[in-house]
Amino acid sequence: MKLYEAILLSVAVSTLIIGIHQIMLGDVLNSYWIFMISGAALLGLKLWRTQTETSSATKPAPKQTPNKPTSQPKRKKR
Repeated sequence: MKLYEAILLSVAVSTLIIGIHQIMLGDVLNSYWIFMISGAALLGLKLWRTQTETSSATKPAPKQTPNKPTSQPKRKKR
């Protein structure tokens, strides 16, 4: 997880917890904007992860050379 993803995730979780706490203290209308920040952070995180997955999927795979069988060294006869 990169720093940007960690920041977005922590913003989303912390604003969600703060929003739930505000609902317990008052009403939903006063804490609606806090839930919108949480939702925007989650959507940004999802968008970021989707873009990084698609960009890594379009990179060409490195060439793999076929493995040559290794021959065992011959033992000396006694």
